[in-house]
Amino acid sequence: MAEIRERIQQDRLNRLYFSVQVISTEDSKTGLYKVALTYGYGKRETTVQLPKWTDSIALKPALKKGKEEQTILLGFEAGDTTFHPYYEITVENKAIKMNQVRTYYITKE
Repeated sequence: MAEIRERIQQDRLNRLYFSVQVISTEDSKTGLYKVALTYGYGKRETTVQLPKWTDSIALKPALKKGKEEQTILLGFEAGDTTFHPYYEITVENKAIKMNQVRTYYITKE
């Protein structure tokens, strides 16, 4: 569905990568997506639940390179071509960290 992959520059001997991949599943129609995280030989998977939006808009997961090295933002587009950041994925001491950076909710007026 979406993937960002970048070579790990600190390891010049091997061709290793830091990557984040969002994978669609049967539950994706309810906003649940699988996320594959890779740093070098280390791999892990987790699931992400996109926030509830209006009934008429289906959120599309999106990835964007962060400002810092080895930083990727996982977010979504809500049909308005605007990237809404939701999680920040970073590498610290060769360990992948995933932190929620924003909370979204729709209010009924």
